[in-house]
Amino acid sequence: MAQARPTDLSSSNRLEQPEEVTRESAGDTAGTTMLPGQEWLIYNAEHQSRICAFHGYAVRNLEGHLRDRHPNINYQIRNGLLAQYGASNPTQAIEGLTIHKGFACTWPACGHLTPSWKWLRVHFNEEHNIKGAKARADHWTSVHLQTFFAGPKRAIRYFCVRVSTHHHSDDATSASAEGPLTPAGRGRRRATMADREEAHLEDQTIAAITQGWLLQQEEQEKMQKVMEEGILRHETTNWLKRTGWSAHFAGRNLVDIQACSRMPGRDDDELRRMTDALDRLFFDRCIGGLKSMPLMTRLLLASPHPHDAHSRPFGPLQEKTSMDRYLVYVKRFLSYCLNVLSLEEEVLFADHGFRFTHAQRVGLEQLWAHLQDEERSSEGLKERILQVLADFWMQRLDGDPFASPLWHFVGVLGIDGETGQLRPAHLFTYVLAGLVFAGRALLGEWAIPTRERAGITDLAQRFAQVRDAWLCKATYSPMGYMLSLLLYGRKIAQETGSRLMVSWSKHGEMMYFMGKPILMEDIRGMVARMTNDAENLLWDQLMFKEGDDERFVIPLAGIEDDLTQTRRGQSFVHSNGLAGKEVEMLEDLIASSRKAELLDKAGEWKWAGIRKYLKLVKKFEEFLLLPAHITGGQPSRGEEITGLRLVNGINRDRNVFIIDGDVVLVTQYHKSLAHFDSPKVIPRFLPGRIGQLFVMYMVYIRPLTDRWEADRWELYGKMAPPSDFIWHGETGPWESSQMSGAMGKWTSYYIGRRITLQDWRHIAIAISKKHARDRGAARADFEDGGDDDESEQYEAPDDLAACHTGQTAANYGVTIDVLKRLTAESLDIFGQVSRRWHKFLGCDAQHMSASEPLLPTSVSKRKGRAESGGEEMCQPPGKRAKVSSLEKLRAGITAADEKRDDLILGALRAILRDNGAQFRSQQQEEAVRLSAAKQSPLVAVLPTGGGKSLIFMVPAMLAGAGVTIVVAPYAELKRQLVTRCIDAGLDCKSWPEARESWPRVTLASAEAAITDDFLQWAADLSVKGRLDRVVIDECHLTFTAAETYRAKLRGLVLLRSLGCPYSRM
Repeated sequence: MAQARPTDLSSSNRLEQPEEVTRESAGDTAGTTMLPGQEWLIYNAEHQSRICAFHGYAVRNLEGHLRDRHPNINYQIRNGLLAQYGASNPTQAIEGLTIHKGFACTWPACGHLTPSWKWLRVHFNEEHNIKGAKARADHWTSVHLQTFFAGPKRAIRYFCVRVSTHHHSDDATSASAEGPLTPAGRGRRRATMADREEAHLEDQTIAAITQGWLLQQEEQEKMQKVMEEGILRHETTNWLKRTGWSAHFAGRNLVDIQACSRMPGRDDDELRRMTDALDRLFFDRCIGGLKSMPLMTRLLLASPHPHDAHSRPFGPLQEKTSMDRYLVYVKRFLSYCLNVLSLEEEVLFADHGFRFTHAQRVGLEQLWAHLQDEERSSEGLKERILQVLADFWMQRLDGDPFASPLWHFVGVLGIDGETGQLRPAHLFTYVLAGLVFAGRALLGEWAIPTRERAGITDLAQRFAQVRDAWLCKATYSPMGYMLSLLLYGRKIAQETGSRLMVSWSKHGEMMYFMGKPILMEDIRGMVARMTNDAENLLWDQLMFKEGDDERFVIPLAGIEDDLTQTRRGQSFVHSNGLAGKEVEMLEDLIASSRKAELLDKAGEWKWAGIRKYLKLVKKFEEFLLLPAHITGGQPSRGEEITGLRLVNGINRDRNVFIIDGDVVLVTQYHKSLAHFDSPKVIPRFLPGRIGQLFVMYMVYIRPLTDRWEADRWELYGKMAPPSDFIWHGETGPWESSQMSGAMGKWTSYYIGRRITLQDWRHIAIAISKKHARDRGAARADFEDGGDDDESEQYEAPDDLAACHTGQTAANYGVTIDVLKRLTAESLDIFGQVSRRWHKFLGCDAQHMSASEPLLPTSVSKRKGRAESGGEEMCQPPGKRAKVSSLEKLRAGITAADEKRDDLILGALRAILRDNGAQFRSQQQEEAVRLSAAKQSPLVAVLPTGGGKSLIFMVPAMLAGAGVTIVVAPYAELKRQLVTRCIDAGLDCKSWPEARESWPRVTLASAEAAITDDFLQWAADLSVKGRLDRVVIDECHLTFTAAETYRAKLRGLVLLRSLGCPYSRM
C-alpha cells in the first residue's frame, strides 16, 4: 500500500491524538527526530489499519512499535496512545469478513492474537515460558477477530474488531433507509438493539464460563496423570503392591516420566550415537564373545541359583529380533539417565523419585562429554558405555530398592505410554525377562572381557566374584530384585490369565479382536483372492509357456515320497523325474515373446530384467508363505515356518512332503529344539490348490532362480551352494519380522485391516475354538518310551498344531520335554485338524486323480477336470449386487406393500414439508424404496440435484428406524448434510458428538469412519441390532482420490465388516 500523506487524508481518517503527541518530537533508535506538529500516526479507514507515517508501514503491535521505534515518547503520552488506539480499543468489523471469537495475550509488550485456545497455550509456553493451564485470567482476554488471509494457521495475521458497534450501525443504516421512525418504530428499534446487546452479553457470559471449564478440564487431565495417594487403596492390586510402583510414583506425573525414557529422536545426535555404539558393543562383544567363553562359565551365567549351573548354556536367542527388542530396554535406560542428568538432585528426586550416586553421575557426565566429541574413538565410547552400565547393575541395595536408578527404571518401563496406566503382570514379565537377559550378557562381558579372555589366569574366580554378588537370586542387587519379581509375575500371570482380546457376535460370524470387527467372510475371501492372485502371478508372469500349454496341473497323487530318505540335497523332486525343469524353463523362455526382456542377442543374461523377475518371485514367495501359514491349520511360530527346508540339510531333514496326494509341511517347535534337541513335530496339510503352487515353485521356479544365483556369483569369481530354505536371503532364512511385515501388508490389502503375525496367532486360535475344533477328536499320540509322565503323552491336536499344550493353551505356554516322533495314527489326527480348518475357510481339499499324466495339460482339459470335480475351488461363492426395476417390485404388490409405500411417501413429504411432494424421478424413487427395504449392496447414480440425500433420509424418517451411518468425504458436505437433516426434523449428529447417543443419522468424515473408536461404536450398534445401513456419499472418490491424494479412503472397506446393508451414492 502506498504511504498516505497526512494532507491526503480526511480528518475522520486520522487518529485524534492528544495535543501533547503532536507537539512531541518522535525519534527512532537512530536518533532521528520529527518536526513539531507533524501528524505521524494515521488511521486508514479503507484498510482498517494504523500507519506510522514516519517509518512508512502499518503497525500491528502498537505498544511494541512505540517502545522499540519511538523510545523518546514519554511514558504518559505512550500510555495515552495505547489506551486510545491499542488492542483493547479495536476497530469496527469489516463487512464480508468472517468474525472469529478469539483471544488476546495481555502479557506486557506482547499483544498476540489467535482464534485458538490451543495456540494461545502454545504461545504462553514458547514466548512466556508458562504452561497454558497455569495462565492466569489476567494473562489473556476474549476478543473478536478478523483477517484478510487464508492459509497455514500460523501464517495468518488477525486484528481485533468491535462486533456490537458494527451491528448497531447496521441497525441505524437500515432504519434510516426505511424513512423517519414513528414512535412505534423507535420502540421496536430500541427493543431490537436491547435484544442484541443482551444476546451479546449472553455470548460473552457463555464464552467466559466455557473457557473456565476448559482450564479446569486441562488441569484435571493433568492431575489424572499424577498418582494421588488418596486413591491408591482403591486401585492397588497385589501385583502393584509387590512392585511398589503405586507408592513410589505417588504424586508424580507418569506421562512426563515415561516421556523421558523414549528412544532418541531424529535430532538427538548424541543419543543416537550412543545407541549405535551400544548395538555394536552388545552384538559384537557381549553376544559374539560367548563363543570364546568356557562352557561351564556359560552354564553358570544362565543359572540364577548361586551354587547350581543351568542344564543349558547361556547363548544367543533363536531370533535376533527378540534380542533387538531386549536391547531397546537398555537403550531407553541410558537415554533416560542422560535426559534427566541436567536436573538438580532435589528436582530429580521430587519429579522422578530417585538420585544418582556420585560415581554414577560422574560416569554419565563423562559419557555425555564423549558423545559430544565426535573425534573420540568408537572403541573408547563402547568401553565407557559398558562401564557406566556395570556401575548401575553392581549397586548394592541394602535399603529401599528404588534408590537404584536401574530398579526405578524398571518401574518406568511398567508405565504404558499409550494408556498412562501401570502394566499388569501378564504384560510385564517379558520386559523383566529381556532385562535379565541383557544384564547377564553385559556383566558377563564386563567380568571377563572377550579381548582379554585368553590371557586371564584366574577367569573362574573373577567371574564368580561378579556372578555371586550381582547376577543371582536372593542378592541385594538390581538383578536379585528383578529375578524375584519375574518369578512372582509369572505366577500372577498364570493365575489371572491374559486380558480378553477376542469376543464374538451372536451368530459367530463376526469376531471383535481388541475391539476391531473382523468378518469370517472376509477371512475366507482373503484366502480365495490371495490364492487366485498367486496362480495368476505364477502363470502370467513367472512361467514362460504360451498358447494351449499355458496352464497345467501336476498330479500329486501319483508322486511317491519316501519319508525315510535323508540324503543330503534330495527331496521327492529328485525321485519322481521332476528334477532338471530349469532346462524346460529356459526352452520356454527362448521360444516366448519375453525373450528380449531377459536375454540379449548374444545370449547373455540381462540382469536388469532378471532383477525385475526376482522381485516377482519374492512376491510369489510371500503368496506361498501366507496361505500356507493361514490354511495349514493352527498357526506355527514365525521362524518355524520361515525356516522350512526344500531339501535335506546336513543336520536337519527337509520339511515339505507329499503324503497320499497332499502337500504336507512338517514344522518343528524351535523352543523345545533349542532346549534339548528334541523338537515338537507338527504336520500341516495344505489345500490342493496351494499345494499345487508349492510343487510348481519347487519344480520350475526355484531351480531357475538357483541357476541365476550361481551365474551371479560367477561374475564375481565366487561360488556358493543353493540354499536349503524355501524363504531365504543372502544371510539365511527369513526372520519372523519379514514374515510379520508381509502378513501386515497383504492383510491390509485384502481385508483393509493390518494383522500382524502375533495378531493372527490369537485370531486363528480363537476361530479354531469357535468354528474348527472337533470336541470329540482323538488326541495325538507321541511315541517315546523314555517318558513316564502320562499327563504329557496325549495332547489336543489343535493345541499342538498351535505349538502349545492343552494345559496352557490360553497363554501359549509349552513344556520342554516334548517327544520326538509322530505315529501313523497321530499323523492322521493332524490331517483331520487341517481339513477342519480347510472346511471353515472354504478350501475343502479334493484330491486329483492319480491317472492324470505328469505332462502339461491344455486349458480346455483343465477346465474339463474342474467341471468334473477334479480341481477344488478355494473360494466362497461370489456375491452380485441385486438389480431389480421398480416395475418388477410392483408386480406382486400386497396390502402390506401399499401400506409401506404410503409410509415412504409420507416420510418424503414430511422431510420436504410439502403435502403434495412426489419423487423427482423414477430412479430416485426406486433407490429410496430399495434403501428402505435394506437392499444390499445398493449403488445409486443420480445426476447433480437429483435428490441423493433422500435415499438415506427417507428410510431414517420411518417409524422404528435404527441408526444410519453416512460417510461424507468432504467437511463442507458433512456440514451441509447435518444441517439438511436437522432442518428436515431428523435426529442427526456428526461424529464424535454422536458417541453418547444413537441418533437416526450419524455423519462421519472418511478419516474418522476408519478409526478403531468409530468402528467399535458402530460394531456395538450392529451387535445390538440398531444399525440399519452404512451409506458412502460421493463414493467415486474411493477409487479416484484414493489413488492420488487420499489413500485412507481405501480403508472404508472396513465398514463392510459391520454386517449391515451397504449403500453407495
